[in-house]
Amino acid sequence: MVYRMRVQLEMDWVGPGAGPMQALAAPMLTGGGSTGQTLEVVSKVGGYVLAGTGAGTDPNKQLAAADITTLLAQLSTDMSTQLNANIATMQGWVSGNP
Repeated sequence: MVYRMRVQLEMDWVGPGAGPMQALAAPMLTGGGSTGQTLEVVSKVGGYVLAGTGAGTDPNKQLAAADITTLLAQLSTDMSTQLNANIATMQGWVSGNP
């Protein structure tokens, strides 16, 4: 079987005077849940696709632990690249820039 991983990540700035729980108000996704600015990034179009390498016969192999590790490594690289590309925006939040 083929498995696909897709992610939507939101990086929020929690401003001065806002407690840690205040920033967790529902809904977490779709732009809500923050007391300050939010930057949203999503995984690449189509997500990350990987055929299972676990038990079974082609094309019906199960997902293995190593498959999850591979998918998460690809996703981590993608999210890191996107967040670093927008680091100036996030740094600007501290001084009041949108």
